[in-house]
Amino acid sequence: MKALLSGKFSIVVFTICLLSSLDIQAQKIGFGPKLGANASFFRGEMALPGMRGLKPGFSIGAYMSMKFPKQRKWQLEIDMMYSTRGNRSKFYNTLNDDINDDVVEKELKYNIQYLEIPILFRYMLNRGGVSRPYFLFGPTYSGILGAKLIQPNKTLDVRSSIKRDDFGLTVGWGITGFLINHWYHIDLRYYHGFINLSDNLTNAMEPFVDGKYKGQVITNFYNSTLSITVGMSLERPEQYFLK
Repeated sequence: MKALLSGKFSIVVFTICLLSSLDIQAQKIGFGPKLGANASFFRGEMALPGMRGLKPGFSIGAYMSMKFPKQRKWQLEIDMMYSTRGNRSKFYNTLNDDINDDVVEKELKYNIQYLEIPILFRYMLNRGGVSRPYFLFGPTYSGILGAKLIQPNKTLDVRSSIKRDDFGLTVGWGITGFLINHWYHIDLRYYHGFINLSDNLTNAMEPFVDGKYKGQVITNFYNSTLSITVGMSLERPEQYFLK
């Protein structure tokens, strides 16, 4: 627990130092709440295609965005989000393929909760106005908060089987606009994790009765997440009107 808190504290200190190193005028800062919907899956060495499936999730938190000095097209955004990721697996099992027994569907889900801190650069595609599309990219740190393996008849705590820190790259596209006295932005993102999360995460399913894949261990697996996020600014609109 102490090491986990230390890792998150280091990220927060780094973020504060990054902000303080920029010569930012107060009127060029935007901030507010943010919500998102996730669809995540594991990349890795899995014995069967059914082991890899999209798992729905969500994210909630806040963001801060700012313009670089003397720039009209480059902005920086830093988010702090509670985010749920993971993976869903489905198997269609028969007790005996030779006699065509009824097919039984089994499903398991890995539900992993993270504190997610993306540090993203936005490149605006126009120089101002009330509607501005943009590309975004940047590094993302995630610190694990909890992890569950959800099986048909039980739920297991697998926090100890998954590494506490994840790091990757986020890329995406979005648009910001002015509506009902507030700035809003919506973006589509893809997160590509670089950290091998575990060398010993057992699949804990029996896809076939012959036991060929019984106790299958998933090795070299990484987080991938598709998401859509929506943010709303809370600063006075005239302070940030032309972005």
